[in-house]
Amino acid sequence: MSTKMNGYMDEQMRKRNASLLLQSMIVITMTTSIWLWFTSWRYRYAITIPLSLLMFIVVAWEVRKHLTLQDGFIGLVLGFLFLYPRFVTYPGSATGFYTLHVILVSSALGLSFRYLQVNNWTFRLLAAFVLLPFLYSMLVLRINVDNSFFAMNRNSPPLYLISIKSLLALNEKLSAKKWLTVTPSFLTVWVAWYSRSRAGLVVAIWLAGILVVHNILIIGSSYWKKATKTQRFFLAGAVVLLSLVFIAIITSLIKTSRFASVGFSSNGRLEIWKSYLSAVDIKSLLIGYAPESAPDIGMHNSYLYMISTYGMISIIFFVGTAVALHRLKKVSWFYVMLMGTWLIYSLAEDVLPFSYGLFVFLPLLMLAFPPKRLNQTIWTLVHHGRRVDNLKGEIRV
Repeated sequence: MSTKMNGYMDEQMRKRNASLLLQSMIVITMTTSIWLWFTSWRYRYAITIPLSLLMFIVVAWEVRKHLTLQDGFIGLVLGFLFLYPRFVTYPGSATGFYTLHVILVSSALGLSFRYLQVNNWTFRLLAAFVLLPFLYSMLVLRINVDNSFFAMNRNSPPLYLISIKSLLALNEKLSAKKWLTVTPSFLTVWVAWYSRSRAGLVVAIWLAGILVVHNILIIGSSYWKKATKTQRFFLAGAVVLLSLVFIAIITSLIKTSRFASVGFSSNGRLEIWKSYLSAVDIKSLLIGYAPESAPDIGMHNSYLYMISTYGMISIIFFVGTAVALHRLKKVSWFYVMLMGTWLIYSLAEDVLPFSYGLFVFLPLLMLAFPPKRLNQTIWTLVHHGRRVDNLKGEIRV
């Protein structure tokens, strides 16, 4: 492990532990947000938004003395992006209001990862609670999810589970845990296969593969250095055998998934994209416009959705993501691959900017851009007016 990574891990170890209240709020808020999709109650946002706001307030209070001007700037950017469609792209529409809880939770998670150490069991419990209703519905109730799944569709189960599993992987990696939990990822692959979501299946396999490769490299390398030639021979054989078993299982799942019957056809996605591209003009490229397919059924492509919604403003996302990938690459390939999970998912689904992909994407962006310049704490500015350094949560690059 590089010196930079060692320094980063030391920084993580020195973080203050998150309170039991905050960790409970993470589990309760995110579990409730997903469980309510198992109902058709139209007022579910009356619960999720207040819970999300409370979670954000708890986090903000715990890190109040560490919040920097950069954190405030991020809040302003998110607020602008939240309000822009309401007044420009979809004037008069209240659709964007329902994404408020995603922004609040994502911001709270970003601040938690930057300034606090959250116990890994928080996200393990969260993963278990979120998995439970899906497994019960599919294994016990044997519900057909091909067309609809309670208040969701077949693409929803893998989206929710992949976001939660990504958070668990990110938190374990930040806490310097060598062996990353893989069981929830394998279950997520099965759920994606059962729900017949092609994009969900591909991304679930990608995430599971990242974790498997990470564990093989980290654990295998430590044993490799100490092992004799004979032990290395058997270790290499075990790795090859496990890899072949993993590939065989994945191949079997793909052959019995919707890829076998539908293939890689778009199932309407190409028509949606062509409809948008055919209507694009200079004005829509500059300030965005509302395609006929959105917001009712979505663009099924996060990149086109951002361009259609924000126009030229969306360039900030593409440039910022490219720079973040470059910065994260200097720390660990794992963070790059984890961010890549959601960049791949974005090709076929609207997982960004204000969907469940933001739960992971925003914390990764905040970790990639530590407050080096706008590092004056708001607390000091308000109470003392002094400039201080506040680099907790920094990934050293």
